[in-house]
Amino acid sequence: MIKLDRIDAPATAEHATVYLAFELSKAKWKLGVLLPGSQKLSRYTIGGGDLVALAARLADVRKKAAADGRPIRI
Repeated sequence: MIKLDRIDAPATAEHATVYLAFELSKAKWKLGVLLPGSQKLSRYTIGGGDLVALAARLADVRKKAAADGRPIRI
């Protein structure tokens, strides 16, 4: 079995990588976010199909991840 470990990713040192997980339905979307250096998954719920709310949440995530000055990779 292959061990997938994000620490061994080639661009880990060059970029601050944000990991996302989506659970989509018509009524609501659940978003899981793992920021660089964090061990805790943050969970958010937005209305299903609400792209404005999704874009706003991703902008907030990008702003938080940019704190260390590295380029952001989502």
